[in-house]
Amino acid sequence: MRVTIPSAMETPGVKNQFRGAWTMYFYVPKGTNQIAGWASRIASWAPRISGNLVDPAGNAVLNFSKSEDGWFSVPVKAGQDGKLWKFVNVQGDRR
Repeated sequence: MRVTIPSAMETPGVKNQFRGAWTMYFYVPKGTNQIAGWASRIASWAPRISGNLVDPAGNAVLNFSKSEDGWFSVPVKAGQDGKLWKFVNVQGDRR
């Protein structure tokens, strides 16, 4: 099912969490040289954050399970802007 979810840091009162593992594509606009955001688990009692950030070529560029809740940043290589990226097998919040 197609779903659009506001996920900006300044979107007050909006939660973009799904329950259980989820996979979702997102568009990276032309000219973007960095993808940055916030990753957290669904609650303090929940398992660590999980999943991968995958570039348009299918490469996992960030494994969330190897980091703590918090800020993340990955470079966008030349030619990978203006394309779809995706979060794969993720649990918790991504903004």
